[in-house]
Amino acid sequence: MVDFDKRPTEGGTGEPGSGAEWRQERPAAPDASAGASEGTPGAAAGGTPVGAAAGAPPEASSPDAWGPSAPAPPPYPPFGAPPAPYGGTGAEMERPGPDQTTPAALAHVLTWVVTLCSVVLGFVPALVVYLVYRDRSPLARQHAATELNAWITWMIYNVVLGVLGFVTIGIAWIVLLALWVVYLVYAIMALVAAMRGQGFSYPKWLAFPMVG
Repeated sequence: MVDFDKRPTEGGTGEPGSGAEWRQERPAAPDASAGASEGTPGAAAGGTPVGAAAGAPPEASSPDAWGPSAPAPPPYPPFGAPPAPYGGTGAEMERPGPDQTTPAALAHVLTWVVTLCSVVLGFVPALVVYLVYRDRSPLARQHAATELNAWITWMIYNVVLGVLGFVTIGIAWIVLLALWVVYLVYAIMALVAAMRGQGFSYPKWLAFPMVG
């Protein structure tokens, strides 16, 4: 607001419209030095603008600008590094419990029990364990899959060598008997690995990789 002092100058009457000259008093400009000393906006001490000193972020190069430095993150594994396999070498897994070792062992035991009772239905136990535990237990899935592959491969050998036995005058049957013994030895090894919570895989010539 602009205040008008109604004091008349010399020669005036002081009444509006009487030709008197009115004097306008303008507000005085603020003192810059007083504003700086009282903390008002203006130049701060040392010549630094107050606004820049209050709103400018701390220097990024200062180690304590944003507090104590965070520890460096741990190094990541190299890109494309394959995960540790469950089977193939018999390497021990992460200590699976009985809920995983029991079905893995049953996949081997029941396959042989059912096979001795009915050769045609020998694959059923391993198939059931595979279907039930394939999404619940990696150990049981691996053992059931390798046992199922071994049984199917063994049956293929039985059919082929059984027919060749008539042509070779029983020589192929001897090879088939030896194959049964080899299959039994590997099945026992797979059973022991399953009870220990370890992965196991038959040789590829004895278990064609059909089910994974």
